[in-house]
Amino acid sequence: MNQIKGNGFIITEENGNYTMCWMTGGFQDREVTYPVSKELVDKALRSEQDAYEVELFLQTGEWVTKESKEVAGQNYFRSSPVRILVNPSSIKRLFSNQEFEELIQKAFSSELKPTELDAIGKVDNNNILKMDLIE
Repeated sequence: MNQIKGNGFIITEENGNYTMCWMTGGFQDREVTYPVSKELVDKALRSEQDAYEVELFLQTGEWVTKESKEVAGQNYFRSSPVRILVNPSSIKRLFSNQEFEELIQKAFSSELKPTELDAIGKVDNNNILKMDLIE
């Protein structure tokens, strides 16, 4: 039996059969183990990103694609638009202009108290906020 330790995972080979195991679960860690092919072993050992993709494949049965990452990103920012405000220029590419503007307005509205927010508008293609000052 041979063991190869990767960054956060262990691959075990016994009689030509491979398994890959790692800890999962956060607060209550538990070890998960999956049978893997030699090809997946080679991929997992190439880089941390490849190892992560192999782990996701073993858990879900699907490969992560650029499209699936974008859909996940879109859903993430739709569920919590305020996070767009951290770096809006890098997130804008995920959405149509109309949807991005709607999400930005939701983000502004949720960040400011209704009593502070008077209007959201645009001047020269830049979002602006018009607020009443509260003393």
